[in-house]
Amino acid sequence: MKVIQITPSIGQEDSGPSYSVQRLFDELLSLEVDADLATLNLKLDSNFKKANIYTFPCNFHPRLGHSRLMNAWLHKRVRSFKNLVIHNHGMWQSNAIYSSKLKSKYNLKLLISPRGTLSSWSLNNGNVLAKKIFGNLFQRNALSVADCIHATSISEYEDIRKLGFKNPVAIIPNGIDTTELSAIPEKDRTVLFLGRIHKKKGIEMLLNAWKRLNSKYPDWKLKIIGSDKDYYGREGYKDFLVNMVSSQNIKGVVFSEPLFGEKKNKEYRNSSVFILPTYSENFGMTVIESLAQKTPAIVTHGAPWKDLETHNAGWWVPISEDAILNALDEALKAGKDELLRMGSNGFKLVEKAYSWQSITKDMLNVYGWISGDINSRPSCVMID
Repeated sequence: MKVIQITPSIGQEDSGPSYSVQRLFDELLSLEVDADLATLNLKLDSNFKKANIYTFPCNFHPRLGHSRLMNAWLHKRVRSFKNLVIHNHGMWQSNAIYSSKLKSKYNLKLLISPRGTLSSWSLNNGNVLAKKIFGNLFQRNALSVADCIHATSISEYEDIRKLGFKNPVAIIPNGIDTTELSAIPEKDRTVLFLGRIHKKKGIEMLLNAWKRLNSKYPDWKLKIIGSDKDYYGREGYKDFLVNMVSSQNIKGVVFSEPLFGEKKNKEYRNSSVFILPTYSENFGMTVIESLAQKTPAIVTHGAPWKDLETHNAGWWVPISEDAILNALDEALKAGKDELLRMGSNGFKLVEKAYSWQSITKDMLNVYGWISGDINSRPSCVMID
């Protein structure tokens, strides 16, 4: 079996899909799976080179993700293999169209990972008109021909079914690598938001809630770490938030530039609580990143993190300013020992449920099932 993965970009380090797609691909190669990854060269160094990863220039506006060279390479590549699975990541760009046309022409097997693009929030925000036009012309067909659709959570599976798609759906979360910490550092009195700074992340709600708690917890600070610059160079929302903090005299808020690698992990470790007040998230990589560093999390119902409540590893609350305020109030008045216990619970949860080894095994079973190498339907695949 040959696997070719297609994704718009792997160059944005603070993007969850950029990490999770590459990490899945790395794990496939470690298991000696015959796999390639095709991507655009957006935000990649000119000297980027990695085994079995093929990069291509983008034609026209990056928002379209169109690459004549990628499309030509894919058509040439797929003709070389008989038992072939295409795994496409993301929608609303040309890569999804390429994969569906390849399936129609060459009768290969197709798995699509929408990566959160089918949530009601995503469909009703941004350029809604363009999404409706593009969706009706191309995207619905691209999804409808897929042999299987990959959802990272139950909520994303439900989004897929609400839109009327009847394809089999494999529910497989993203993963993370964990390392047992030799010692937990002394935690700062810090609540951390770390990630892409975008309207859908709910940061304005967070700031309004934080303002209402200023007088009660004057010795705590809120760190907002990340960039508002997207794949296409658009930015400005972070300046709006900085001005909001200044004009409303919201105290204890610190904005910082993005962090990566060990610097990012250290920030998680040193913070007492992580928060993701999002309106919409198919998974939320930053949540398992915080739990992997033994830091409990506050997450809204915009992300599928009921496990925080089930395993006493944090708070999972409705999408509202009041709900965020109440969770923050509980977290900030909790004792140090209680927060450490919750952080330890989160680490155990990540080790058990989100290891890349088990996730890649499930994905390989899905590849094998749709290609016919495996007869029995994997337990992670829903057909209702």
